[in-house]
Amino acid sequence: MERAIVVIPTYNERENIGRLIEALRRVLPSLDVLVVDDHSPDGTAELVRSMARDDARIHLLEREGKLGLGTAYCAGFRWALDRGYRIICQMDADFSHNPDDLPRLIAALDRADLVDRFAVYQRGERRQLADAASSAQLCSERLYADCDGDADSRCNRRLQGISSRTAAPN
Repeated sequence: MERAIVVIPTYNERENIGRLIEALRRVLPSLDVLVVDDHSPDGTAELVRSMARDDARIHLLEREGKLGLGTAYCAGFRWALDRGYRIICQMDADFSHNPDDLPRLIAALDRADLVDRFAVYQRGERRQLADAASSAQLCSERLYADCDGDADSRCNRRLQGISSRTAAPN
């Protein structure tokens, strides 16, 4: 598998984040995890930091306040792109997205540029993804990653899928 990461925004997810990271480790041990925490008062960042000390594949991006889900994803995507990740996934920390679906969705990238819970997208053409009814939504169906006018056009695109191949790093 190409270098892959899952971006997980958090705000007060201490009760879930440890279990979610463990579930991700179980289904895809080589997957890196980036938690983007918006200064959670419940200690989410402290727990992730503790887990990261024992696992080099866990990363934490701490933000100075509650800045919102869309900007958290954008910051996480930029962080991953800057570090050369070729596959970037997104999940919520509340288990509304099933970690067990992630290997199948990443595997679909062998024949697509973008994957969401229903379809694969290649060169703008949409094709139905098998077993979509049982597939968890591993992303916001429509997330507009507008990086506040940032010149980094890789972040200034409309993202509809959970997993996508990035362009080769410049």
